[in-house]
Amino acid sequence: MYVLVAVAALAVYANSIRNDFALDDVMIVQNNAHVQNLDWAQIWSDNYWPKEGGVAPDILYRPLTIWTYLVNQYFTPGASWAFHLTNVLLHALVSLLVMALAWRLFGHRRGGAGIALASGLLFALHPLHTEAVANTVGRAELLAALFSLLALLVYLPAGPLMEAPLERRAWWHGLLPAACFFAAMLSKETPVTLLAAFLFIDCWRWTHAAERPSIVSWLWRRTWRYYAPLLAAFGVYMAMRINACGLRESAKQTSPVVKPRMTATVAERIVTPFVLFGKYIMLFLYFIQCFCKV
Repeated sequence: MYVLVAVAALAVYANSIRNDFALDDVMIVQNNAHVQNLDWAQIWSDNYWPKEGGVAPDILYRPLTIWTYLVNQYFTPGASWAFHLTNVLLHALVSLLVMALAWRLFGHRRGGAGIALASGLLFALHPLHTEAVANTVGRAELLAALFSLLALLVYLPAGPLMEAPLERRAWWHGLLPAACFFAAMLSKETPVTLLAAFLFIDCWRWTHAAERPSIVSWLWRRTWRYYAPLLAAFGVYMAMRINACGLRESAKQTSPVVKPRMTATVAERIVTPFVLFGKYIMLFLYFIQCFCKV
């Protein structure tokens, strides 16, 4: 099964390896001074976007993604094919992790192997991922998905989710999902939602456990073993991000691209994610409308 998913993921995007740099690739990778000069240290204290006229086009902090560009640049300077090949390989790895997660969730059920295989193939072949794989800057999504899936696989019990006992793992086990969570956030901002996912998983496990302590006792045990390291990782990330991006600057010092988001009302901030989520669901089901932005 794993070989089939990996081959499918590699084959469907193999033609992107011959592509040149395009769109945001040019500014963030090809003409980025950090990448060209191999600034291994400075990338951890600077914005993801190079500044134009002293102003960054966006307030983003993705140093781990930039670090992978530096690795490409070090071994294959300026070779766009190597950057694209790395993306394709990452996509194959993420597809395998999706299948592994599906197997962890459904493998104990009848037809679980088929569900896991179908999940891996659907993820590997779905055209919605084209921009993330074919564009070099899509590596942020690939790395974020990679480390998020690793965090979930480490966090979930080894047995069936609804049947696994509320076991007590070694004290250091909580450091593993926290490390994956930290790496995911350093790749892209969206994995911060893992904090809610972990809490949901624990509440779900508690409600389906045959023998369980009180919910307060269960979550308290999880707090010191898992939530505390996760929150510590989030705190370190936020400190690094604020130091690098200057989030305390006013909207007047920000690019017009970002200014509407900084001045949005509370209602707009609440409603917008749900609207975007609906659009993603629509594209997932009706992907014929996917097209290249030119």
